[in-house]
Amino acid sequence: MFNSIGDKKNLVKFYVLGAFMLLFCPHTLYAQDRNVSTYSNPPIQNFTNQDYNSYIQNWDITQDASGIIYIANVGEVLQYDGARWRSIEVENRRALSIERDQDDSLYVGGIGSLGFLDKSVEDTSITPSYYSLVPKLEDRDVSISNVWNVFTKDDLVYFRQRSAMFQYHNGQIDVFEPKKRFLRGFNVVDKILISDKEHGLYEINKKLDFIPNSDKYINREVMVVLPFDEGSWMIADGTNGLSIFNGTDIREIESPVNEFLIKNKVYTGIKLPDGTYLFGSLNSGIVHVDRDGDLLAKISSEEGLLSDQVHSLFLDQGNNVWVALGNGLSLIEPMSPFSYLDDRNNLPGTVIDIAVLGENIYAATNEGLFRLNIMQEKNKRTPKIQFEPLFDRSSRCNSLSRYDYDNELLASCNNTLYRIKDSNVVKLFSGSNIRLIKESRINQGYYYVLSRSKFQIFDANHSLFYTNEGFGYEVISLVEENDGDLWIGTVSNGVFRIESNFFESLNNFDSHIHHYEVPHSQDDQALRVFNISGEAVVGSSAGLYGYDAESDSLVRDHRFGEEMADPERQVFLMEEDAEGNIYVRSNREHQVLLKEEEGYRYAEAGLKRIDANQVNRIYTHESGLVWMASNEGIIQYDPSKDRFLDPEYEESYSAHVREVRVRGDSLINAGLKNRGYELDYENNELRFQYSATYYKEPSKIRYQVKLEGFEEEWSSWTAEVQKDYTNIPEGNYTFKVRAKNVYDSISKTDTFSFAVLPPWYRTWWAYSLYILVIGGLLYGLHKIRINRLMREHRIRNRIASDLHDEVSATLSSISYFAQAIRQVPDEEQSERFVNLISESADDAKEKITDIIWSIDPEKDSWVDLLSKCRRFASDLFESKDIEYKLNIDSDINQPLDIELRQHLWLIFKEMVVNAARHSQADKVEIHLGMQRNRLELRVRDNGIGLEKPVDQYNGKGLKSIKERAQKIGADLELGSNEEGGTCWKMTLGM
Repeated sequence: MFNSIGDKKNLVKFYVLGAFMLLFCPHTLYAQDRNVSTYSNPPIQNFTNQDYNSYIQNWDITQDASGIIYIANVGEVLQYDGARWRSIEVENRRALSIERDQDDSLYVGGIGSLGFLDKSVEDTSITPSYYSLVPKLEDRDVSISNVWNVFTKDDLVYFRQRSAMFQYHNGQIDVFEPKKRFLRGFNVVDKILISDKEHGLYEINKKLDFIPNSDKYINREVMVVLPFDEGSWMIADGTNGLSIFNGTDIREIESPVNEFLIKNKVYTGIKLPDGTYLFGSLNSGIVHVDRDGDLLAKISSEEGLLSDQVHSLFLDQGNNVWVALGNGLSLIEPMSPFSYLDDRNNLPGTVIDIAVLGENIYAATNEGLFRLNIMQEKNKRTPKIQFEPLFDRSSRCNSLSRYDYDNELLASCNNTLYRIKDSNVVKLFSGSNIRLIKESRINQGYYYVLSRSKFQIFDANHSLFYTNEGFGYEVISLVEENDGDLWIGTVSNGVFRIESNFFESLNNFDSHIHHYEVPHSQDDQALRVFNISGEAVVGSSAGLYGYDAESDSLVRDHRFGEEMADPERQVFLMEEDAEGNIYVRSNREHQVLLKEEEGYRYAEAGLKRIDANQVNRIYTHESGLVWMASNEGIIQYDPSKDRFLDPEYEESYSAHVREVRVRGDSLINAGLKNRGYELDYENNELRFQYSATYYKEPSKIRYQVKLEGFEEEWSSWTAEVQKDYTNIPEGNYTFKVRAKNVYDSISKTDTFSFAVLPPWYRTWWAYSLYILVIGGLLYGLHKIRINRLMREHRIRNRIASDLHDEVSATLSSISYFAQAIRQVPDEEQSERFVNLISESADDAKEKITDIIWSIDPEKDSWVDLLSKCRRFASDLFESKDIEYKLNIDSDINQPLDIELRQHLWLIFKEMVVNAARHSQADKVEIHLGMQRNRLELRVRDNGIGLEKPVDQYNGKGLKSIKERAQKIGADLELGSNEEGGTCWKMTLGM
């Protein structure tokens, strides 16, 4: 491993250049006593102007405290939150520079403009609003041209144009003017520097101070100043290239990179956390250099950058580098543990196997065998990593094996075995379905070749040493244990163990073969054998198994943790590195088992960047690097850069509620957290839009939401970036959102609290009104009932009083008749008075019964009245032996008060009594019921009829009927029938 710069000079270095940006790996590869380091293409995302829907040219980039990215686009300021692009209109519709200050305000410089972006508390726009500072310069004799840089330091803001530097502080602007022009501006460890081509460097700290000895940079066009060691800077200029300035002396860096920087017009740069540097040019993309200026990588449009014109490089909070280009934007991940070698490096097709031998990397693919010579690439003046095909591109190579005995490579391509040294290829023999090649570590110089039908052994002269043609299985893996036993895995025939002493008796080879099955594995699932610490481990569809010598069988292997012994885990690949860590592909995912003092620690988060089913081979090297053969090229994994392997590491990022809209239209919140919201009930349909400011593979971010107060559980994880809620009841609510990234790390939760007011008819004042109305209604009903009861009570009292008077009169008559009996000795007269007493007593009894019935409230119904009428008529007519017909309804659905009941009863009774006692009739017909919403009472008899006009009758009964009919408003008719008899008819509107 490189521990110092001095150490590096004693090492042979080589480089692998990637298409987008080259990733420095601090490890070294040890092969044939060589120490080498490799580079490959880091993850990269490109954004075209169709993606962000604006102009192609971008100039500067920054990030606010919440993680949202802002880009100075030639037409506006762009905002990107990981899910959506938005635009912010600025003065003159031109933005060239942008920066954030300590208060999280954003300052923007443009063409003829300078200002800031801010979001007020009441602003409901999703993007900040632009406020111009140009009016503050109206009384100054200075013109504003192109503002190329914005810098912030403490509470100061600086805007640089070539003819002036503007210092903004506490609402005031001070102007610094150059002697000729300010070429560039820099913010280096909180120092604001200006380069003046004809004078050197200046520092601005409320005034313009010349930096001593910087006049050595006169006429050198200083374009980039970056921190180096404490008190010194790395400077890139357009005349000499790279140098180190410590405030006193300049140390020129001798490097081929200088020619590139000068020729291609170096324009911008940043220092990476690993101590290396990126420099962007206007003509040929980016170069990556170390502290000594040695070229590590170059990335341009040839390697996949959208444009060779690099305007700005920005390192975000997640150690991603954003690149503002003359045509679009790019994001690269220089700190990622993953990088790639693929068709950008002339490595096409699916990579099936990998081997490293000396200074060569070999890749077996479905389109042939490819070789990358690292030393040749290193010796190129401008390296461009390219694999060299060793066979015709139509060849298919499926197995590689280092043959360390002769420092060669063995390869199986198109069913032919080859020996390879550097780029020299020698054909050994052609076979049929050659599947595997394996050098023996026990029997040195020998190697094994397995095909569909043969097991073969070759010696150090590459001569066939032994063949067993009865081994007709579809083999997929072969390992040699430290004790010399061979283990072979097959597609569908289990696993085979060949005893280590088989070399001693090849004639009895079959007697050394033992066959095993995994008890719980599916019959149609392959069994693969892996070499872990010199012992065979079997991977199956039911977890890991190991060999138990005592029972001579395969048993479930718990040495690697319960996760790997899980019968639900299907294990495809296992590879152990030099430190004893094991890399695994299982269950459509990838894991690493980290070797610890006791057992292994299971980890998988960092490896989730690998697509599930693409890895065909895992290759570990003594350096610690891990290479994976995939259908998209070679994946290089550097575990030293994987922070997820630290059990204490937690990814920190945030989800954000970005918009809240009512009924999907009206914006009521654009991410502000410092106010509460009360919504009218008719606005109880809300749409929440959200995002996560995490920029590594944002397309794989999933979200989970919950409306607290409305939902009990979190939603399922989805890629949706908005959620609609309808018909939210009144109440207090908190909307919550959280995100899960490609590593399954869960973000901080963001919230939005609000209240839905009740509809007006469920407000407190409405309920108060309801109480008053209901109370008044109940009181009114109570009063009405009391009044009705009092009225009924008075009516009953009056009825009882009237009947009492009548009963009293009757009783008085009885008393008089009794006295008359005592005074009249005539027996006949006495008999008459006795009869009168009897009649009067019956009359009194009847009146008393009427009193009791009239004042009984339980009889206040039509059913009781009609029933009483029916009984009275039938009893009376039957006692008189009069034939009768009653047509009386059983009930009438109309109100009936006590007074109406009393009058109807007495009218009915009087009519029936007249018909029974005075008409001399032998037939009577009575009808009592409703006819067209009117109550109709008819009493018809066949008696003697009326002997004179009705108005000449003034009997007590007739008079009573007329008076009562008049009191209840009834119409009354009395007449004789044509066939004789009398007919009463009374109708009453109900």
